[in-house]
Amino acid sequence: MSHVGLRTRWIVHAIKCDEGEKYDRYFAIAYLPRTDRYDDCVAVGSLEVSKGLDGKEFFNPAKFYDPERMEDAIAHMIAALAAFRAVRHGLDPAQAFHRTMNRIESLRTYIPALVEKYHRAMRAASG
Repeated sequence: MSHVGLRTRWIVHAIKCDEGEKYDRYFAIAYLPRTDRYDDCVAVGSLEVSKGLDGKEFFNPAKFYDPERMEDAIAHMIAALAAFRAVRHGLDPAQAFHRTMNRIESLRTYIPALVEKYHRAMRAASG
């Protein structure tokens, strides 16, 4: 028996991040509806899609059952983004943080459309 990762039919959005010889790799967001055994959750992780004729897909996510835990993960992602920006551009960490927060604030007009898109997908998945 081979591991195939989580089924990808629940993926709401994927962003291509990396291309290898055998696989394309994506940052993917999925919604898993409630079942008899599990509560609903948001799954965020790596989706690998084979470049071969088989078209195999492997989704290896972290599952968030609690919005507050997901919020904490997002805070850490923002901190990692700011630190990466500081290293990449030779900035002071405080400068990088402020630039990052300004960029996030500029997304205020973009994010509501994403919220609507994700909400529709989650409602559809829930039946």
